[in-house]
Formats: sequence, structure tokens, C-alpha cells
Amino acid sequence: MHNSLLEKQIGMFLCGIFLLACSTQRQNFNDELHSDLSNTAVVSVSYSDKKLPSSAIFHWAPGLTQFNKDPRFRRAPIEIMFRNAIRENLTERGYVFGSSPNKSDFLVGYFIGLNSSFHDSDVEAKYQLDPGLQTRVTDSNKFEKGTVVIDLFDLGTKRFIWRGAMEGVAKFEIPHNVRQKRINYAVDLMLQNYFNGE
Repeated sequence: MHNSLLEKQIGMFLCGIFLLACSTQRQNFNDELHSDLSNTAVVSVSYSDKKLPSSAIFHWAPGLTQFNKDPRFRRAPIEIMFRNAIRENLTERGYVFGSSPNKSDFLVGYFIGLNSSFHDSDVEAKYQLDPGLQTRVTDSNKFEKGTVVIDLFDLGTKRFIWRGAMEGVAKFEIPHNVRQKRINYAVDLMLQNYFNGE
């Protein structure tokens, strides 16, 4: 009986250490992620005072989505990862992904590109936004400055509601799960400017 109680106490102690280690590891990863993405620049502009009502339906905006592929990503599904991040972020905020663009309340457009294919001046000319991140990349096989633009478009009024742009350093050689977490963090950082009020 005494041995059984001792075994339970040891088991609970080891379980507590394991959970503490998991929690510490998660916190360390979040700190690293925040530090990793601290060298970013985000700007946004609101075109309307309209706030999207809770449970509004959204879909991708035809003709307003652009992804510039790059072989250095080694077939990583970058566009799908960004779509997942945007969709999950909006869903967590109470919005509903609809069955088609025509049956939606608002549409989401995006641009994703690296500096080698789409320079700062191109972004400024096309989107009238310049995040202005000044950074020097030393190894173009591992890193490159990249730009992400997200648009929210009101289907009812046929007008843009909001646009945000972010510049940061894209990493080519990172695990899939780390890349998705970086993308999730970046998308949330951008969308906070609209949903939390600038």
C-alpha cells in the first residue's frame, strides 16, 4: 500500500516535470518566433470606417490573389500556408468561409512575393503602400526580403475596406511546421491593425 502511494507520487512528480518542460519549450519557441520576426515593417490603410459584422461570410477575391513562386522554397506550399493562416485567423475572429465569392459579404485578396521578383518600388506603385523595411541579406540561398499584402474588399459596395502590407525576411531552409507558425504570426500581426483598430 505504501509502495503504491509512493509510485503514484513519483508518477505525478514526473508528469509535472514533463508538463513544465513542455510549457517552457512552447514559451521558448514563442519567444524565438517573436524575436525571429521582430525585423519586420507593417503598414496599413483603412478605406472605410465600416467594421465587418461578426459571422460575416468571406471568400478569396478573384483576380486579387498573386503569389510569385521561387525555387529556393523547394516546393514548400507557401501560398497554401498563407491561405490557411488567413482563413484560420478570420475564422477564429468569428467570420465564416463561404462556398463562393458571389455569396460572400467580403473578399480577401493577397500578394506574396520576394524582393528579387517584385521590388519595393513595384509594391508602392501597385498598392500605394511602402512598409520601408531596410535590411541587407547576406546569403541569398538562405534568406531574402519578402513582401505580403492583404486586402479586405466589401462585395456590397464594391470598395476596398482595408489594406495591409508587411516586409520581412523569408527563410528558405526551415521545417514545415516552423514556417507555418511564422506565417500564422505574420498574418495575425497584419490583421490586428484592422480588427484591433489602428
